[in-house]
Amino acid sequence: MRMLSDAVSNGSVEVVGRGPATRYKLTPQAHITMELNLDTYFDKDIDERQVQTAFNFELINVFCPM
Repeated sequence: MRMLSDAVSNGSVEVVGRGPATRYKLTPQAHITMELNLDTYFDKDIDERQVQTAFNFELINVFCPM
């Protein structure tokens, strides 16, 4: 629970909902800045990898707020 609280406080995780319905998701900033383990990435066949098919325009708001 402490690790989750730290991740929320540093902006890597976003809290959605309250009480028993609480869910946690990675922020767009976390998707960009988190480490990528290349060994596990290349262990999967190219057709099995989860890839992004379009540019994420939300990144502009995350890294260049107006």
